[in-house]
Amino acid sequence: MGPNSDPTGDITNSEEFFREVQQIAAIGGWEFDRQTETVRWTDELYRIHGLEADAVESIDDALSFYHPEDRGRIVDALERLLVDEDSYVLEARIIRPDDETRWVRTHGEPWYDGGELRGAHGSLQDITADKEQKQELELFRAAVEQAGHGVVITDSEGQIEYANPAYVRDTGYELDELRGRTPRVSRSGKHDDEFYAEMWETILSGEVWQTEQLINRRKSGELYHVDQTIAPIRADNGEITHFVAIESEVTDLRLREQRLDVLNRILRHNVRNSMNVIQGYLSVLEATAVEDQQETIETISDRIERLVSISDKVSALRSLFDGTTGDTACAVDELVETVTEEFNTRYPAVTVTTTVPDSEISARCDDRIRIAISEAIENAIVHNDDADPAVSVSVVPPDDAMPWVTVRIVDNGPGIPTQDRKAIEIGEETAITHASSIGLWIIYWTVKTFGGEVSIRDNEPTGSIVEMTFPASDRPQER
Repeated sequence: MGPNSDPTGDITNSEEFFREVQQIAAIGGWEFDRQTETVRWTDELYRIHGLEADAVESIDDALSFYHPEDRGRIVDALERLLVDEDSYVLEARIIRPDDETRWVRTHGEPWYDGGELRGAHGSLQDITADKEQKQELELFRAAVEQAGHGVVITDSEGQIEYANPAYVRDTGYELDELRGRTPRVSRSGKHDDEFYAEMWETILSGEVWQTEQLINRRKSGELYHVDQTIAPIRADNGEITHFVAIESEVTDLRLREQRLDVLNRILRHNVRNSMNVIQGYLSVLEATAVEDQQETIETISDRIERLVSISDKVSALRSLFDGTTGDTACAVDELVETVTEEFNTRYPAVTVTTTVPDSEISARCDDRIRIAISEAIENAIVHNDDADPAVSVSVVPPDDAMPWVTVRIVDNGPGIPTQDRKAIEIGEETAITHASSIGLWIIYWTVKTFGGEVSIRDNEPTGSIVEMTFPASDRPQER
């Protein structure tokens, strides 16, 4: 301090400096004099507690702000300090007057005066933000650890730094075996260099890379299929520092898809071609058959038509499953009108009526719902044994209580068998409960593809009511 300096100004500036430091670090100081039973707090400590200055007069006041579940630990630590002169550092919660809970780290030390224990003093820091961030990280880590999908994180060079248990399970390698190596340890040799070059070009440019066709090899040598997504992780300055890959082991799914493809081909080509050949020979027999053979020929012909119809429906199912369900919208009222017009043309003896609102009704789906609507109408027509068969199709718009678009098909036929309805209600078939045809399952799968529901109930006095509900969309469709 120079001869012309103002000591009062230096002290004032110093005090202001320390107040700012305390506020920036969210640290307040405290002091307890056990001789006078008084407590002193710094301004920052009052601010952390959400209190006005000088609101705390006693040690009981100071301790009262701790959360009831944490207060006992603080009291015990303070008592040990005052008796055994043991310092402490604890994390605990305080409850402010506005009922906000904050996390703090409190530090207590013995306070000596002339060699004698005068009391205690220390600091208290608001660590709420750090605590919440740590809890979020712990939650995220627990979620990744317990996720059913494999997760692997590499550095910017592709060296593995972390892999969750699902990834360890899928690859067959322990985490210690994977660290420091690259995911190429699981390469199967089924993909060429161009495949991986495209992957690196994509992720190094900052884009997300996805594939549903990746084949890897486990440590045991076994091949397995995965759907994989790789995304870059950037630092605050935008630099790519790591990559994270998330993958789903889909070997069984791919095998099922292959089996379905083969069965679909057999039904569409082999069975259909065979049925055409049989139908041709049957026509020859029909031309020369005697009268008592005609009924048998008609029965065979009917069965052939049913098998061909099943083949066609399987093809329709394949087209349903091949599509995606993105952010799409469909004008359901217009689609229903188009479909019912087609059935009125195909079945002139059956009355098919349509009731739709005057305004456009859009649902979150696409025109593949035509498959379900057509199947429901056809089922209502071909199984109708009433002398005056009638089918009504209506579209019920959404409202505030029910944000769904409903397509309702009502008929006056014999009704849908109970076992068929039960199979659809529970979503699976058993030896006792099963559908007698694939038609209802086509309706069910189509509606479920778009997140909808199917319900079936009796119509009075006869027939059935089939309702298909789809999530409403506010996206207008051009008419």
